[in-house]
Amino acid sequence: MATQTPLRPTLWRTCRILANRSRLRALALLLHAAPLTVTEVARRLPTTLPLASQSLRALESRGLLKVKRRGRSVEYSPAEDPKGFAGDLLPALRKELTEDEGSVRDAFRILTAFTHPRRILLYRAVPPAGIRFEALAQRVPFDRQSLRRHLRKLLARQLLIQTADGCIHTARPAAALPMALARAVGGDAPGRGEAG
Repeated sequence: MATQTPLRPTLWRTCRILANRSRLRALALLLHAAPLTVTEVARRLPTTLPLASQSLRALESRGLLKVKRRGRSVEYSPAEDPKGFAGDLLPALRKELTEDEGSVRDAFRILTAFTHPRRILLYRAVPPAGIRFEALAQRVPFDRQSLRRHLRKLLARQLLIQTADGCIHTARPAAALPMALARAVGGDAPGRGEAG
């Protein structure tokens, strides 16, 4: 009988789970009013019970929420000691997410920066001193059209910046969520590390 290899959590999959407005609204609610049952989350958002349940299960699967069963009901609350990427992201999300739509929109936008593994690879390929596009194209294993598309997204999210001379640098984000993402992708200094 073959043994199954456990799935290794990846940052881009975690960001993909988080980059969903319904899930972000549910997480924002729980960050400020936990513990709540699935029924309470559905009523307070408002959304359907199946959608609330699906959103909460997805967030729990990434280590962001913990579950406590009480008879027939299930209560969700933020993970007390999140592991892996959730350990950096959950405190940042707590700071940035409120129950207003603007914070959900802003968090969604920044989380979409790393919903693709190529953007993580691209971010890591930018050295601390910066790099020009042609040199960057030599460092990443994908075509120039893909490189331009992924680069535009990281520039628009202000995780990378391009100076007037055309050099591309990692940004030094001040807000908690982009800072946590930069750390998760690149370790302590932007552009470095092992997260993926």
